[in-house]
Amino acid sequence: SNYVNQYVGITVSDGADVSSTGHISINTDADVELSAIANANHGGLFSGGALKSKNELVRTVAININSGAKLVSKSGSIGITAEGGRYDHIETRTSGSSGGLVSIDAGMNASTKYASDTFINIQKGTSIAADKGSVSIYAYVSANDIKNSLESSTGGAVAVMTGHADAEVCADGSSNNHFSAVINIGTEGSGDKAKITGRKVDIYAGIRNLEIYDKVQISAGGAGGAAKSFATVTFYLNAEVNIGDVKISAPERVSIKSSGTPVNAGRHIDVYTNSTFSGLFGKVTTESRFVLPGMVPLNICTNINSGADIESGDICIDSIDFAVNASVRYDYQRNAAAGKSVLAFNNVTGTGKTVLSDGARIAVYQDNEGIDVYVDPDGNLTVSGPSDLIRTSKHAESKTISFSEIKAASAAKIYIGANIRQDLSGVRFEAYIHIPYLKVINDSEYN
Repeated sequence: SNYVNQYVGITVSDGADVSSTGHISINTDADVELSAIANANHGGLFSGGALKSKNELVRTVAININSGAKLVSKSGSIGITAEGGRYDHIETRTSGSSGGLVSIDAGMNASTKYASDTFINIQKGTSIAADKGSVSIYAYVSANDIKNSLESSTGGAVAVMTGHADAEVCADGSSNNHFSAVINIGTEGSGDKAKITGRKVDIYAGIRNLEIYDKVQISAGGAGGAAKSFATVTFYLNAEVNIGDVKISAPERVSIKSSGTPVNAGRHIDVYTNSTFSGLFGKVTTESRFVLPGMVPLNICTNINSGADIESGDICIDSIDFAVNASVRYDYQRNAAAGKSVLAFNNVTGTGKTVLSDGARIAVYQDNEGIDVYVDPDGNLTVSGPSDLIRTSKHAESKTISFSEIKAASAAKIYIGANIRQDLSGVRFEAYIHIPYLKVINDSEYN
């Protein structure tokens, strides 16, 4: 049996001023390697007893950037990443056999309890600026390489064998549910709006790696008895981005996403049970489950709250559904006279949602160069820069030159996805074209 309580954190304190001509990276991560193996063999006229193996992990990974802190990269990019469990290896294995005249097992169990929270908290009054590069803020949670297994056999004249393998990816042993990747920006602290600027700004909270294997194989033989196998993966997820009192500005792109879909490919969840009874009279029971803990739903949400101010040439705000490659299977072999009870059950689904609150502003714009206009002595015009954005007219009779309205054509766009079901009348949506200057040199007699 193993129990690990792990905390890894970084804090950028109030008033800290970090400036660089190159890149700035603030990264924290935590991983564990655990192994709990129980093995026993029984013999004699009567054999029985309980055999258990258990691993339990409670982990928090956090980055806190407090009010008044400044991060400035003059020529490079700024990366802020908090990650838990990407390279975890956790094995929980129970195995045994008994061969007495009467073999009654009191219950074999392999149990893994896994709680992991990843947080990034950026308070109001902070400033994060990459003048020529990008800003990335990533919070990842993983349940990587978790192997939970139980294997047992018995061969007494009367044999009853029961095995449970339970992988709880959520529980910390106190009924609280923890499997989270959460980013909070401008939701607490003091001072003015938090400010985040760069050529690109990417904010993402979700699952990096998910690989859980839960397996039970039970075999029993004899004149009578039972073989019972139960495997359950219990799962909970909180992937959340909360944007509060903050100004986010990037000419090329702003992407804000929460996601319930793992980054890694391959099989994410594998639950398997197998019960074999080879005696004359008995029963096989096999159950495989991939379930939510009670009535607790999966929470995958991107919240744009009042006070949020987002400007960019390309804005994407999204929340990606929970989607995994899961296999939930059972198998059994029995004597023709033996009864059976079998079940394979998977009820884990989760839909991402995006919430935009009254008082938020989302502005999309196209950033352009300035426009230079030269008028020669004959009144002829030469326009340099994005000339397609402005219309000019020469009027010989009145000796005047006029400039008409700037065209409202733009390649900028806004994408907001993930199950929005709300009144957006209190959210300000704006679109504009940014021209830093209009300079006119007139060497003619025209006005």
